[in-house]
Amino acid sequence: MPVNMAGCTTDCVEKPISICFQKFGRFVGTYPWWFFISPLFISAVLGSGFYFLEDREANDIEDQFTPVNGPAKLERQFVQQNFPQNDSVFSNQRLYTDGVYASFIAVSRSSNILTDAAFQEIVTLDRKVKELNVSMGHE
Repeated sequence: MPVNMAGCTTDCVEKPISICFQKFGRFVGTYPWWFFISPLFISAVLGSGFYFLEDREANDIEDQFTPVNGPAKLERQFVQQNFPQNDSVFSNQRLYTDGVYASFIAVSRSSNILTDAAFQEIVTLDRKVKELNVSMGHE
């Protein structure tokens, strides 16, 4: 049962908002194509900026999250100068940066990988991977 307040109106907020939405609804109903095409056009214009995103993207985490002359950078520079890497005996645990290397995982099609045929495939695969030559840029 609604409470009747003597002489008070309680729709002072609801009524103006309702009128605004009613007018907006009529406007959208009268010109629906503007409300269909405009968002598509605005999205296309703003989305075209993603084309240039790779050029402006900073991917070096070390530069982003460490101080410019921080002790960690100075220590890494000391290690790089005094302990050069030996690429002939590679170990990813010896890297002082994330480096550029690949891990290769081979999965057996059969249930037993401990067969002579599977071992020969692994040896052949290892030889083929070691024979790969990769060059970067203008090298």
